[in-house]
Amino acid sequence: MVRRILLRVTYAGKERLIEAPANLSVGRLAEIVGQAFAPFGSSADGVRYELRSAGISLPENDRIGRVCVSIQPGRALELHVVREREPAPAESTVPALQQGSLSDVVWVLGGRALAAAGAWGVYLWDAETQRWQEKPAVTLPVLHVAAYERFLVCIDKQGMVAVRVFDDAKQSWHGRAHLRLTNRAITGIALSKSKLALGAEQGNLYWLSFPDLEGLWESPPKSYAPVRLMHWINDQHCLSLQADGVLAIWRPDEMQLAFESRLSMPAGIIGAANVGGVSANAEWILMMLAEPMRWVWVTLGCDPITLDTADALPSSGQPISMVYGSKSRLVWVGFSDGVVQAWSVRDAGQPLEHRARYHLGISRLRKVLLSRDEQCLISIDGNNQIGLHAIQNLQVQ
Repeated sequence: MVRRILLRVTYAGKERLIEAPANLSVGRLAEIVGQAFAPFGSSADGVRYELRSAGISLPENDRIGRVCVSIQPGRALELHVVREREPAPAESTVPALQQGSLSDVVWVLGGRALAAAGAWGVYLWDAETQRWQEKPAVTLPVLHVAAYERFLVCIDKQGMVAVRVFDDAKQSWHGRAHLRLTNRAITGIALSKSKLALGAEQGNLYWLSFPDLEGLWESPPKSYAPVRLMHWINDQHCLSLQADGVLAIWRPDEMQLAFESRLSMPAGIIGAANVGGVSANAEWILMMLAEPMRWVWVTLGCDPITLDTADALPSSGQPISMVYGSKSRLVWVGFSDGVVQAWSVRDAGQPLEHRARYHLGISRLRKVLLSRDEQCLISIDGNNQIGLHAIQNLQVQ
């Protein structure tokens, strides 16, 4: 017999008692309650519902029974109506950018556009119009790109670092600062609201102020292996990972190393994401490694926690991209053969739960991203073509 739970839900100043099965998902309960108490339409009309606790959205894929454990006894849940600007498309593609190799792609302008870097420079794909903008933001070849709100940081093969800023009034991009790191091939980049972290092929690390690119600190290499990942834990601590498995956490403002470890099985890095704990306030980083595919949890003051993925359904391709949705607490992993897997983050430092396996119908997947509202997966294939895939319409394999 399924256990049932009695919940208090508030909406528009009124409170109601709801009885729900403990194994019902939060998203499904929000839809049921929303249609009953605030019938504005359906997801097809650009309307969806959320349940929140103390103003914080509850993960849509979690079960009611599990969520209630972390809610203060007697606290009412809040029903919110979320109106999307446009309903998510079932599936669509937009014209390819142009021939050539895509080197990097990031969200910019608060998720309003994708910045695609390559031999052509940097072009922007407008997420609202789903079109490439006519004029490039950068015309010279770009190897790496990072973004923070209205700023773009671009790096070329010769170590030139340039910052461009978007002028809302003129609707155009302008140069802000630039410098050249002599004879240094940059292999890792991370950007916070006030600092830029760079890692080089020789293992050197560079810390610069942002957006003015004034020198803060250059650290000697911990080893002479190439830097494969730079990632900010917060604005005071930055993580670096080198190809030989040396993992370090730095305090650039204090010019010192805060933590150092070595992964027992160094492998290719796919990506990393900041993941807050469900039951703790610690700041955690979730990294994904390939060959073999595995997860690594990292936080200040603790040794890295490495988890395998034995329960994952196999794929004929290699993992090449990951993206994390903070609302749904799902990690999406893209494989080179067009397969994507969804993994649920139950709590920081704990094993992930494999939820589903989908195929996007793409033979050569380069990268997978998540829309700002977490309703669509965005794919980029080997021909630099962008595809939009509504998550609610993905077919489980």
